[in-house]
Amino acid sequence: MPMRFLALEASIISIIIVLEGFLAFAFAALMRVEQPSLSRFAGLLLGLGGVLVILYDKFTGASPGGLLWTIVALAIPTCYAAEGIMLAAKRPENIPTVTTVGMMQLLAAVILLPIALATDQMIYPSAKPGALELTVFLIAAASLSANVLFLYLINNLGSVFTGQAAYFTTVAGIGWSIVLLGESLNAWIWASLVFMAAGLFLVGPKSEAEAEPPPSLDAREARQT
Repeated sequence: MPMRFLALEASIISIIIVLEGFLAFAFAALMRVEQPSLSRFAGLLLGLGGVLVILYDKFTGASPGGLLWTIVALAIPTCYAAEGIMLAAKRPENIPTVTTVGMMQLLAAVILLPIALATDQMIYPSAKPGALELTVFLIAAASLSANVLFLYLINNLGSVFTGQAAYFTTVAGIGWSIVLLGESLNAWIWASLVFMAAGLFLVGPKSEAEAEPPPSLDAREARQT
């Protein structure tokens, strides 16, 4: 999923994406998709602390636009976390995983098509496929595979733990930003990584006892009768 913020380093975006796991926990607790716990709440606080460290670094930095773009970039993990929670809570059980992902991709294409046409960013494949067409195909295949695996993990490990896949995105993003873009991380960014890594360790996957959300009062009364 391509993302480009000209006023923000790629490494910063990669670190912000890791917030998905913490937001997924917050949404899951509010919607009672998974049971909250003290350790997970502590992990959420550590994750938020890591984001605050980045915001402080940008607020005190030389670039006045860096803080604004950092706040805007927070929409990325928020959307990812909301997607995971909605899939865990609202997806009909009788619809297969591959079918669900296919419907998601089709609807996304329908939404993006008029936007691409209106902004003159539509890319039309040539009659003779070349490097561009191959790249688009490979990205589509990778995205499709990732979404199928994403939904499978939600069904088996829970939306909160699945959100921690963003951690690997962060590690890869930081590594490639250093290797390919020549970026460097200051002490504030390393401190943020420590906060988030500790928070992710505390969040962890849901236990077997939490595999199903607690029954509602109506459900308990129905069982007793």
